[in-house]
Amino acid sequence: MLVEKSQELIELSKYKKDLQKFANNLKTFQTRQKQINDAVVTIQPLVEALAAFRQRNIIDALSDNLTKRVDTLLAFIITAEEKFKNDPDWILDNTNFKENFLNINSLKALIDKLLTEAWKSYRDQEMPSTNSEILNVLSKVEAFKYTVQQIRNLDAEIKKIIYPQNNSQFTIYEQKIAQLKQSWDTLKSDDFPEAVLDFIRVTANQGTTLKLLTPEVQDWIIQHKIADNFKISLS
Repeated sequence: MLVEKSQELIELSKYKKDLQKFANNLKTFQTRQKQINDAVVTIQPLVEALAAFRQRNIIDALSDNLTKRVDTLLAFIITAEEKFKNDPDWILDNTNFKENFLNINSLKALIDKLLTEAWKSYRDQEMPSTNSEILNVLSKVEAFKYTVQQIRNLDAEIKKIIYPQNNSQFTIYEQKIAQLKQSWDTLKSDDFPEAVLDFIRVTANQGTTLKLLTPEVQDWIIQHKIADNFKISLS
């Protein structure tokens, strides 16, 4: 009887150990699967955004290290998914995951910062200035009201986005910038002298020179009290 009880205890002990091993393995499976899923969710949008910026040669060489780290992590994710399909136990080996998922949030933060700064620089170079004081003056003319509102709407839409997330979104905002430029370039009304319109369009896009500041233009901007809002070069 004692031998039988002892054997039962031995079997129960083995069963308990097997259950514990199963529980530990299950926890590891779940942890690793979550790591992979979270990494995909985190890294895939960055890959798409980086591709859009690279396609336009916007990101400089200083970002090469970051983009290589993203490419390396993406390659590991693809490999991990393939390995797991072929051999689920592969996911249990700690050496297979060593350092691959360390600081992924830090990497995302660095790339977000890089893309945000790159987009702002690109956007500011491409967009015409939409000085609110100038728009306020132009909006007083009936013929300009619709165009001024369109300019304001486009300006707000373009500046609202942190950075384009993919090529399609980048194309959309490039089109919005083009529409904004066109709105400035098509300003025309008999209520404004042509010289004044030329002055406003050129100044809004890139600043202007003294040769465009004719007496007629000077009188007009002084009359409307907006002289301080123009950037004029001596050359």
